[in-house]
Amino acid sequence: MARAFGTSWQIMYRSARHAVMWVVSHENRDGVESLGVDEIQWQRVQQYLTLVYQINVGMKRLLYVVRDCTADGQKQFFDVLGEEHVLG
Repeated sequence: MARAFGTSWQIMYRSARHAVMWVVSHENRDGVESLGVDEIQWQRVQQYLTLVYQINVGMKRLLYVVRDCTADGQKQFFDVLGEEHVLG
């Protein structure tokens, strides 16, 4: 995709992250019942993005993108999601 836009993967990552973070900060997250987590390789040198999706029946959407699959990265998502949305 970076090649198609004539740019680097780093710029693609920052652009995608910026867009997703804007949506995350402005969207209504009520009704998130099921989450899916996936990793995609975004560079040839074993660099990964972790993608978090809402996978409710009838509602599938990307909620969050974080670089690397680490506990801290996943914690960032739950911090953004908010305590009121985390199931106990």
